[in-house]
Amino acid sequence: MKRRLILLTAAALLLGLLAGCGGTSAEPETTSVPSTEQTYGGWDDIQVTWAEATENPGPRIVEAGTLNKHENGWYQNLDNGTDGVYFNLWTNDVPADNTWTLRYEPTLDSNFYIVRDGVLYDADCRLLKFNSTGYFLVCDPWLLGDASPLRAGDVLILQGDFVNYDNGWGIHFDTNYIMLKGVNGAKFYTEPPEEIVDVLP
Repeated sequence: MKRRLILLTAAALLLGLLAGCGGTSAEPETTSVPSTEQTYGGWDDIQVTWAEATENPGPRIVEAGTLNKHENGWYQNLDNGTDGVYFNLWTNDVPADNTWTLRYEPTLDSNFYIVRDGVLYDADCRLLKFNSTGYFLVCDPWLLGDASPLRAGDVLILQGDFVNYDNGWGIHFDTNYIMLKGVNGAKFYTEPPEEIVDVLP
């Protein structure tokens, strides 16, 4: 009887061992505190947004075409410091400013000259557009310096680009010649008048 009891106990232990081998061992549960340290997995984890490179194209330049006579012609009022020439152009996209404050400036010193009594003067000027076709070439005393004021017989040479960087617009002139006549007359040429051919550079 003792022998049987020992055998049964041994068999039960053996069955228990065999059953334990096929099961899962219980592992103690552990609780972990989340780490506050950030880790990166390399370049794949970093998102980089690149802004598209844009070049500044500069002002939009419009071709002026041929200068045409304006009814006001050459205008001078030295009491208020105004000197210049009115002219017309065909309609274009260059913004007009009826307040007369928006000026287009020459981009080069060679954009404007005055020929007077056989002498070529390097002068400065500004351009304004006051309505859809009307322009005024500003030749105020502070711009002309020693060549001020304009006089009958002067020939003005207008050429090149005049721009306003604030509004992003400009206008290009092929070489034009403006002869001042009488009190307020102005005559426009695309070829140099005979009187000034020998003076031109």
